[in-house]
Amino acid sequence: MAFLSENQLRTYAADPSIRVTASRFEKSFAASARISLLLSHSHKDHQLAEGLKNFLASQGVDLYIDWKDHEMTPPPTAATADKIKGKIRECGYFMLLATQNGLASRWVPWELGIADGFKARENIFVVPVDDAYGKTHGSEYILLYPSIQISQLGVISMFAAGSSYSPGAGDWLRQRAARGY
Repeated sequence: MAFLSENQLRTYAADPSIRVTASRFEKSFAASARISLLLSHSHKDHQLAEGLKNFLASQGVDLYIDWKDHEMTPPPTAATADKIKGKIRECGYFMLLATQNGLASRWVPWELGIADGFKARENIFVVPVDDAYGKTHGSEYILLYPSIQISQLGVISMFAAGSSYSPGAGDWLRQRAARGY
């Protein structure tokens, strides 16, 4: 298993017809139980966020991205922060795109802190991304949360925080949806 790379995400952004296979992911599950996630990321990584959105859409997962929401208008204000807090609470899951830009931003760590206050840790996860030099960025606090990795065959898996065990991402999402969260 490996982390997603910036190059893979740019490819998914450029060609949304590329589909990735989740291990043991059932099409009937994807059609019947849409999962919603809020993506926390740096706006400098908008192309990577678009690629991740396309990647997850092929798995039946809806990804909320703030700059695609017409109600979120620039520049950021206190009202923007309140809207983001509401979206974090509303979405079933919170996902952090762990890039150098994202972890250096002022908003991404704040959003993670908000999510940690609203959600169980198992509903927050990190997508570590290898940069062009093969380096993954992050701080020790992101190790508290599950992560998503991908095989070279395009099979996604979720790793529990502090674990080398990886249930198939489809199985993991199906279990969460069955529990109602």
